[in-house]
Amino acid sequence: MVDGKDQKCLAADYEELKAKYMLLQREWQCNQETLGQLLTDETDLQSALKRQAEFCSEVGSTFGVFLGEATRSPEFIDTIWRQKDKIEDLLQVIIGGLTSFNNTYYSYTSIAKTPETRFIKSMLKMVANLSTVDDGQRYFLTTDSGNTLIQLIIKIVHRLPSPSGNALKK
Repeated sequence: MVDGKDQKCLAADYEELKAKYMLLQREWQCNQETLGQLLTDETDLQSALKRQAEFCSEVGSTFGVFLGEATRSPEFIDTIWRQKDKIEDLLQVIIGGLTSFNNTYYSYTSIAKTPETRFIKSMLKMVANLSTVDDGQRYFLTTDSGNTLIQLIIKIVHRLPSPSGNALKK
């Protein structure tokens, strides 16, 4: 049997627990709303990141194609090799692009026609064109960055699609 005093204590405990429960329930609801907003933000950020990556790939591909074509000109190649202080910077950009491409597509045996593939092909075309002169051949064969570049090219070139079977000719 519960007497009046115990009943009042139980009622007080019940009210206290009920208040704590309501507080926890409100806190849980706020956390759920916050979680929902964070998930929405994550989805939005992933979408924005994907769009930005696609944009950067298209820009790189477009500029790469133009740069690859420009290096077909002997005058342009001579201009590049006269910029001796910038050659290493250019090679580091190419090495960075090839390394990223190799790491991303390493497990693919065949790579579809993508902006990334067009960019890499244009970089390879530029390297091929730059190596048509003695300065280019010497640089690619005698510097660490040139050797790194050659190793990356060997790793990548066999996986690039070739529509005619004779890509990278020159």
